Amino acid sequence: MGDGFLAQQIRRNGRNSVILGLCFAVAIVTICWFNTRNLYNFFKGPFPISSAEVASLQNPSGLRQFYVTVQGERTFTTGIEEKETVEFFTSHHPFLLTKIGDKFLLVKAPEHIPSSKIFKGALVTVSSEVQNRVVGPILSKNPELAGLILPVMLDGTYFDWATYVALGLAVILFIAAGAIVISGTRILADATSHPIWKSLSKEGQAQQLGGQLDAEMRSEGGGQIFGEARLSSNWLVAATTYSTHAVRLIDIVWAYQRIVKHYHGFIPTGKSISVKVFARDGRSFDIPQKKDSGTRLLETLKIKTPWIAMGFTPALEKLWKTKRAEFISSVEQRKNTAAVGLATQPAPKKKELVGV
Repeated sequence: MGDGFLAQQIRRNGRNSVILGLCFAVAIVTICWFNTRNLYNFFKGPFPISSAEVASLQNPSGLRQFYVTVQGERTFTTGIEEKETVEFFTSHHPFLLTKIGDKFLLVKAPEHIPSSKIFKGALVTVSSEVQNRVVGPILSKNPELAGLILPVMLDGTYFDWATYVALGLAVILFIAAGAIVISGTRILADATSHPIWKSLSKEGQAQQLGGQLDAEMRSEGGGQIFGEARLSSNWLVAATTYSTHAVRLIDIVWAYQRIVKHYHGFIPTGKSISVKVFARDGRSFDIPQKKDSGTRLLETLKIKTPWIAMGFTPALEKLWKTKRAEFISSVEQRKNTAAVGLATQPAPKKKELVGV
């Protein structure tokens, strides 16, 4: 493709896509690497463990196989439970005591199973919160259990639905990262696979139009720059980090500025500005803008293409979605009227100095 404007943008898009995909993939692999122990237990566990091993544990953090199956002798309810609410779902996790030899193991159960003798879950250290909220009240009612409750507990909710959601998201993101890398690699290997060639083919012969765009950008020094938009005599180009869109000015039918406010909770954290452009062939794309560049771009477009629809209204949006042909036809009529007006405008008079 050479080293023209379009070729440079396509290579830039492909290179940035490969880098983005690789960064996503590396991030996911890194997270999985730091969670190797959890993943090993999730997929291979639960592992059987003897009562003697559980009774002798002081700190389970060093256990490679911490997701285990424990068989107790007798199980007692404590009357204490933990309530967890996520969105609209509330779950109740009762705390039980199961006898292990001459000791008692605290069990956080996924559901109330007082008659069970076999439990599966993760062996974890009894936290200070559990010590205060659960163990403390148990000992106040049953002082004879002092020194008999193990410093470790079995968390039967360790791998819950959130684990499956996280794993599912990781798989989806990894596949998406791979797809981004493949797409970027394909673009670098074959520039004609870039989506811009499909859009240019809708307007005519893609290679010819691409050559015209390159020549115009070269002769005009890259055109006028508004944010991530480049405007030349006959073209509007959105040259963003990961994509490139191009449309001839004669094919634009509607443009307006979008301002999206962002909130964290109810606290405003900023806003993003863009100009949305609609083409005669049905395409539309957003061009990111800075504070004032979007307004300047629209003002310049209004001068170059005074017949297009400017600004956003619900009526225009409805017309575009439901009666697009009518929308485009009205714009074409205004353009033809403007062309006729220019053609019939009288030529400017020439003043000559005549000698006396």
